[in-house]
Amino acid sequence: MQATHGVWCHARTWRTRCPRCKADVFFFSWSCGSNVSFDRLGDPWPIHACLSSRTATMRPAPARHR
Repeated sequence: MQATHGVWCHARTWRTRCPRCKADVFFFSWSCGSNVSFDRLGDPWPIHACLSSRTATMRPAPARHR
């Protein structure tokens, strides 16, 4: 299952260290419960390999029509 994120999903990001390899990483967490660690912020958003059990893909939420 792939998470879909949008304006309703509040995100927080902070610098921390990987508990396995002690590298500097950025921990990105959403209020919906999803989280991921990145080696650096910005395109192409490299996911930190130590903490990912599978490849994560982020995609924008579908447009909402009123």
